[in-house]
Amino acid sequence: MQTNKPNIGRAFTLMELLVVLATVSILGCLLLPALARTRVQSAASGCLSNFRQIMVGWCMYKDDNNDILMPNSKPGMSDYQIGWYDPAIVGNEDWYVRDSNTNANVYTNGTLAPYINYQMGLLRCPADVIPSENGLRVRARSMSSQIGAINNVGFDNANSNGVEYWKELSKGSDLIGLAPKDLFVFVDESFWTMNDGWLQLDLIVPDYPDCFAAYHDGAAGISFADGHAEIHRWIGPYRASNTAPQGILGVPYQFGVLRPGAVHVTSSGADPDWVWETQHASYRVY
Repeated sequence: MQTNKPNIGRAFTLMELLVVLATVSILGCLLLPALARTRVQSAASGCLSNFRQIMVGWCMYKDDNNDILMPNSKPGMSDYQIGWYDPAIVGNEDWYVRDSNTNANVYTNGTLAPYINYQMGLLRCPADVIPSENGLRVRARSMSSQIGAINNVGFDNANSNGVEYWKELSKGSDLIGLAPKDLFVFVDESFWTMNDGWLQLDLIVPDYPDCFAAYHDGAAGISFADGHAEIHRWIGPYRASNTAPQGILGVPYQFGVLRPGAVHVTSSGADPDWVWETQHASYRVY
């Protein structure tokens, strides 16, 4: 009697298996950079979308208030209206469990909130991915110290809220020495210097009292007074340090690391990033 034997297929040889594994490994090496680029591009797209919505609100405020620019939020002053957010309520962010790290409600008292329909998630940068202990922080943005000048403090001088000799912009008509498309308003700020939402600038001495971020693979999201936003890449020289960095790209981004005291990020007059900042922050008035 004839019996049916199971039809056993031919197994892979060791050499064939090694070829398959090598092929998969090569494909993985080819795909990983593409996936990384996709993640970077996705974060950049989200960052720009958030900035554009913020700037729609910023422009609407100006239109609703007789050309007055949305006020900035420098703390420690008693004679000004609440700025784009209220620093007295928000406080500074940190790496640990401070409420203002993750509680978006504390930002709703500022002048910006109603103009973005209280969508405080727009203050985040999607590329800011290292969380504090209590989660991803609400805010990665700050406003240029030359924008939203505070009334009754003194303009364009050492006692004011901006840089001496450089125009502090309080209304749209102040934009006579710099085209709106060239004037930055809100920027991604490095968490190493992040405190209030007022990005302190020094347009005379080449350094960064508060420093732009480089979350986007060496670049930062920045919005401009005409309403557009862009991802700007930093190209200047740098020296990385947790305590005394030089250049924007030298600033650390590591859990638990913040600047000691009020240390500035140092630079030089030959730094093209600092030169770019001076050309896009304001204009010299005397």
